[in-house]
Amino acid sequence: MSLTFLVAALESILVAMGLAILGPNAEGLHWAIRWTGRLSLLLFLSAFLASSLQRSLHRPWTAALLRRRRYVGLAFAASQFIHLALIGLAYRRAPATMGPLDFAFYGGAVGYFFTGLLALTSNDRAFHWLGPKRWRLLHATGMGVLWLIFFVTYLPGLREGGIPLVLLLVLGLALVFKLTVKFAARKR
Repeated sequence: MSLTFLVAALESILVAMGLAILGPNAEGLHWAIRWTGRLSLLLFLSAFLASSLQRSLHRPWTAALLRRRRYVGLAFAASQFIHLALIGLAYRRAPATMGPLDFAFYGGAVGYFFTGLLALTSNDRAFHWLGPKRWRLLHATGMGVLWLIFFVTYLPGLREGGIPLVLLLVLGLALVFKLTVKFAARKR
């Protein structure tokens, strides 16, 4: 069973269990949206940091993560599309509890565009068709855009504190770590 299918199946089961307990109302849907967003962030950071972790730590688990990065990225995409389905369901069942179609909504749409594009090009055929240079540019740009969208999403954590603040700090530290490893490799 592929990692992508396994993550999507487990996430769907957990969301269904949560909605069965909390109910498919505003409270349950917002819980599921938060939970799937945070799982997506974990998967994103795993793919985002895979090469930097391997370069700096050289451990069996970092090598395994790097070898499976494509599937971690596809699991991220699956998680994000479950997240999107829940957002759509919340707009349908509890529209008064959802935000307006503003900058955040359209920023999210850009994120889904890149998520879909990265997922569609996460195969050997796309790599050869685009060529290594364009493929790397596309994936680096897409990951950068997604990092920025996650960062802006959790930016209110500066005011609110709690888990959003922790996630904002994790995102910031992840970027600093990635850039530090990248610049150290260039100096060598």
